[in-house]
Amino acid sequence: MLRRILLQTVIAGYLLVSLAGISFSVLRIRIPFVPDPLFRWSYESMSPWQRFAKNNQDIAIRAKKPDGTWGDISVEKYFPFRRGQRMVMVQLASFRGDEAKLVQYRRLAGLMLREEQRIHPYTALELFAVTWPLSPESRDWLKPFSTSTPLATAP
Repeated sequence: MLRRILLQTVIAGYLLVSLAGISFSVLRIRIPFVPDPLFRWSYESMSPWQRFAKNNQDIAIRAKKPDGTWGDISVEKYFPFRRGQRMVMVQLASFRGDEAKLVQYRRLAGLMLREEQRIHPYTALELFAVTWPLSPESRDWLKPFSTSTPLATAP
């Protein structure tokens, strides 16, 4: 009898913690009496389902040479992560609002330009968000049809 009550209490607690994670992921409503470590664990376990991307995304970096031509710079040099983690880092999720993100993108472009100028005589640097449609073939199958959106330019 005691074992059954204990088991049902554990199951009810697990369901409550899971419900707390789902409710915050979907509705942004936090259940107040769930302890913070359990809430964070549940919320983080729901993260793969919080949003579904409709496009593939990547970032591109171009630098202007002294002769006026533009050349690509390897993204892996500045974001040495796997693609998914790199896009999470590049989306600057910790900053709220487009203006705050644009300020940080400009700051990032300036830092990258200074770093690149230690090695190459670049005069400007641009950050682009590159998007292209999803494909059942592979991630990069439709990349030739990508569109680029400027994020920041330095200087």
